[in-house]
Amino acid sequence: MDFEAQLRALLAEAERQDLLRTPQTYEARGVVVRSQDGVSFVSFASNDYLGLADHPALRRSLAEGAAHLAGAGSSRVVAGTSSAHRAAEAALAELVGLPSSRVFPSAYAANLALLGSLFGRGDLLLSDSLNHASLIDGCRLSRARVEVYEHGNLDHVRDLLEKHRSSARLAAVVTETAFSMDGDIADVAALWAISREHRAALLVDEAHAVGVIGPHGAGVCAQAGIRPDVLVGGLGKAFGLAGGFVVGSPALARVIDNLGRPFVFSTAVLPALAHAIPTSVELVRASDAARATVQRHAERLRALARSGGRSVLGKAPSPIVPVLVGGPEDAMAMAARLRERGFLVPAMRPPTVPVGTSRLRITPTALHTDAQIANLGTALSP
Repeated sequence: MDFEAQLRALLAEAERQDLLRTPQTYEARGVVVRSQDGVSFVSFASNDYLGLADHPALRRSLAEGAAHLAGAGSSRVVAGTSSAHRAAEAALAELVGLPSSRVFPSAYAANLALLGSLFGRGDLLLSDSLNHASLIDGCRLSRARVEVYEHGNLDHVRDLLEKHRSSARLAAVVTETAFSMDGDIADVAALWAISREHRAALLVDEAHAVGVIGPHGAGVCAQAGIRPDVLVGGLGKAFGLAGGFVVGSPALARVIDNLGRPFVFSTAVLPALAHAIPTSVELVRASDAARATVQRHAERLRALARSGGRSVLGKAPSPIVPVLVGGPEDAMAMAARLRERGFLVPAMRPPTVPVGTSRLRITPTALHTDAQIANLGTALSP
């Protein structure tokens, strides 16, 4: 079989299993998106939880940054860093209450750099079974021993540490805080206590939490009153921008500068984007009302879907509302029915979620109206 034939075979197999993805083209303004043929939909597919992606202050800040310098030119360890990058990192570190930060083109790259640079052969990583793909790939890249623990099972974490910690040089518990596909929240206080008991680090991915959960949007760990060893966040969600960041100690930042391959060998985040990050942080801090609106919408959607007989995952304070369907074909059919009624709701299928748990992933934002929430709730009824 030649290369092109293999590509076609892969696509045909994905289509046969109802797993083929075909990105659509939409123009968005707020929560309303318009397709190429001019049809408008109310979108519940965006992670722009606070509605900042179209905020005038962010657009102005990006324009100001671009007027100064469009491109970064090279890696920061080659061509040097900029005052915009330093200001962005200081603002992010202050928001979550940890000393130092590094920004990345994506949270995916941040997780690869973090896990790939800190850990290696002879080390132990305990990874939640429902962790994001970037955490899974980072664990694999590290070449450390990886033990996957049952989702949220604290006893399993403790048992694995008791069994394997003594033979490992370094150990860490790796988890999301707000799980991106299940809408539940990790018990970070308990994980922190278990980690400390066994001389292990706690690494948390707060991509779907920072900005929308915790005091002034500082995240799940801040809400729980603990300081993880490392925190990863995403700028493409509640912050309304793009990219990712790692926050931790000054030594961690220096290790990333020297050993974090996706950081060392990639062109730096655009200066215009870096320039806009402090503005975004200010907006996040001032968004208590928007955070309350997101929580209210999410709780109402959960109640409406359950009253309509749907199986719903997740709980407060997560902004994510997953509606379990089962098979990928059923999830696609349900998403199509909602589209016919004017709603854009994504169907999540394997490998994004485990086999047999295809679902609709609904993400309300602060820009949705009460009427839009109620209408989607009605449309979810069988």
